Amino acid sequence: MRNLRTEQEIMQRWKADPCKPLVSISCTTYNHEKYIEDALEGFLIQETNFPFEILIHDDASTDSSAEIIREYEVQYPNLFKPIYQTKNQYSKGKNPNVEFLFPKAKGKYIAFCEGDDYWTDQKKLQNQVDFLECNPEYGLSHTECNYLYQDSNSFENYAKRKYSCNHLPHLSTQNVFEWILVGNYSIATSSVLLRKDLLDKVIEGDPYVFKSGYFKMGDTPLWLEFSLISHIHYIDQPTTVYRINTNSLTHPNNAIARMRFSLSSAELRKHYARKSNVSTTVLSHINRRYNRALLKYKIVDSRFQEKFPIENIDRVDKFYQKIATSSFLSKCWVNWFVFKYTLIIYARTLKKLYPLFYLNRKRLQFRKRLGM
Repeated sequence: MRNLRTEQEIMQRWKADPCKPLVSISCTTYNHEKYIEDALEGFLIQETNFPFEILIHDDASTDSSAEIIREYEVQYPNLFKPIYQTKNQYSKGKNPNVEFLFPKAKGKYIAFCEGDDYWTDQKKLQNQVDFLECNPEYGLSHTECNYLYQDSNSFENYAKRKYSCNHLPHLSTQNVFEWILVGNYSIATSSVLLRKDLLDKVIEGDPYVFKSGYFKMGDTPLWLEFSLISHIHYIDQPTTVYRINTNSLTHPNNAIARMRFSLSSAELRKHYARKSNVSTTVLSHINRRYNRALLKYKIVDSRFQEKFPIENIDRVDKFYQKIATSSFLSKCWVNWFVFKYTLIIYARTLKKLYPLFYLNRKRLQFRKRLGM
């Protein structure tokens, strides 16, 4: 544990009853022993004039994540309110936030941060709460974030990202919904603060999405729902770091698991496209994305039962259909896909090791110049 403020020092700035937190921080973690302290310390550096609570769900980690959380719980007993599972709940199809953390939250607002991400701005919560308190028509506030690629230990500044959020104030509610739906507008989960009363309304409004456990993306449907019922506030400054790990839920090393996650994402977007009155252009984009993801996955799992029918099939879709119906072509395609994905994994490893080779080459060149 690093040199942090004590619990008393944090709470002495609060102007309200500590037993009535204004913000509940929701943190889910599983096997994050290398990163969880960064997340916890990001919570503890927050400087606020209101009370907050830190809710953590450890989903039966097999490493020392739970032990690390317990150390902080001892030092900050009035702030940390963890849940320690003995059996993994995500594998049972349960959403830890929806099933365990949200019902326990006492705050008017919910802030998100997963166990492998972390906050960097001490005023993050204070600035977001101040805005939402003064603007009741806004239901969600989010900020920019920087990316940390764990394998190469390299940062990507938010300004270099392909899609900027600077246009948000000029878009209508329907525009924001459609941009999120097609994936052109990204909201970093760890940057979000939203209203709990609207959150409860959203979850009860579509239990199939939030409670069935079928969809593998738990955050995107929240952003979609909030974009329809409220305005979204955007802060053009990074307050958090999103850590990209290989072999995580959203970036699995297994090629087939990655295909299944992509299909789940496409199914979710298809669900909302059918549910909402989207434009013809957006509907066409969603259909094409779903068709490709489904047909590719059915090549590796022919018994998979699709949730939605294929619509507006094109030549590329017919090509994948032909592969899926031929056992020989399916086997060839799977072998090629796995081979290609393996090459990508090896390329990432080599990229990580390249600085070592580069430095060694420079060292040899220097020794040669010296005649050694």
